[in-house]
Amino acid sequence: MKRIIGLVLIAFLAVGGCSGGGGGDECNFDFDSFLNGPNAQLANSEWDCTSAVTGEFVFQAFEDGTGLSSDIGPLTWQQSGCRSAAFQSGFGDGDIINLEGSKASGIITYDQVSNVPELDIGAVGCKLRVF
Repeated sequence: MKRIIGLVLIAFLAVGGCSGGGGGDECNFDFDSFLNGPNAQLANSEWDCTSAVTGEFVFQAFEDGTGLSSDIGPLTWQQSGCRSAAFQSGFGDGDIINLEGSKASGIITYDQVSNVPELDIGAVGCKLRVF
């Protein structure tokens, strides 16, 4: 069974800040730039993702701090740094770190880490699909 970013993740937003997961003293990353709409009911896009550990999966993260994954179902998330977020799902908790890309570029990449083996999937690459 494929596992995903609860990112995503995911999910993530809220806390702000520039430390952790690729941040520094100044944050040059617009964290909202990869979100897929205000919530699941008003989604305008999704991410088609791949990892060497899980293969292919679909992921969405929304402005309201929720998300959906084709592998683990619903999740919640909160931004934990400039380029990082913590997520919670029915499978466990984890972190999305080193987030790069945006909807404008149509590509995002990140690393997903967790102390839950099924959620610790390493490097992830995603392409945007707009509805």
